[in-house]
Amino acid sequence: MKWFQGVNTIQELRKQYRTLLKKYHPDNNEGGSLEVTQEINTEYDALFATFSKEDTDGWNPYTQEENERFKAVLNEIINFNMEIEIIGSWVWCFDAYGVVLQVN
Repeated sequence: MKWFQGVNTIQELRKQYRTLLKKYHPDNNEGGSLEVTQEINTEYDALFATFSKEDTDGWNPYTQEENERFKAVLNEIINFNMEIEIIGSWVWCFDAYGVVLQVN
């Protein structure tokens, strides 16, 4: 594994995925790359498939459908200027700082 070395659970996988996506997402003008993001997604999906067979939190089993929703939400909000933590269906945002929105 190139991008997720030392990752052993879905929780660790998702934390590392958020970190990598924030750095390499194509919308990031400071080092973002579609090719790298595709590599990260491929490796993430393979590990998720492996971990989801053996790793549940006892309350909410990890499914492919739930995983696709997780990735979709993360891709929408990854470039917001704040710390983001996703716990189940909750999105927690911390350390937000001024964002200027322009409405046309």
